[in-house]
Amino acid sequence: MKEIRKKIKYFLLGLLGLIGALLIYGLIEPYIIDVEPQTASIPGLPASWVGQRVAVMGDWQVGMWLGNTPTIRRIVTRLVRERPAAVLIIGDFLYGAGKNAAEEINQSIELVRPLISSGIPTYAVLGNHDYGMKSKNGNPDVQQATKLAQALESVGVQVLENEAVILPSKIQQETPL
Repeated sequence: MKEIRKKIKYFLLGLLGLIGALLIYGLIEPYIIDVEPQTASIPGLPASWVGQRVAVMGDWQVGMWLGNTPTIRRIVTRLVRERPAAVLIIGDFLYGAGKNAAEEINQSIELVRPLISSGIPTYAVLGNHDYGMKSKNGNPDVQQATKLAQALESVGVQVLENEAVILPSKIQQETPL
């Protein structure tokens, strides 16, 4: 009996330690900026784009519990400083806005605004959360997604939906003052 109690005790202590580690990681992870440089070989790329950097970011999840908006601000500030030739935002601006997405949409606009103000061409696609869908079997909230897309476009983000665009031939390289 004493042996079983000892095993249960160590199991529970191990489980408690694992839960504690996961909680600590959950609090730290949103502050990690993950940069993974990749090189793409693109046939027919205009000479002005050869060697240029394009930033890709996504999963902002504005409105999420313990939101990661401070991390997004740091990333955007870094992008403004580093001046990529373009920024691509690959969806999920919103987490779960519910009936009134206005607050989360406004937060998303304020987060993206410095990119536009600095003259960096910024493109976006919407993700499943932007349509209010947390699973592939959910019903899309097209009205919410339309409001988000219109708000993004109103500040200068080009929102794409099943389309391609011609990138600008002149790339701004000057550093903002």
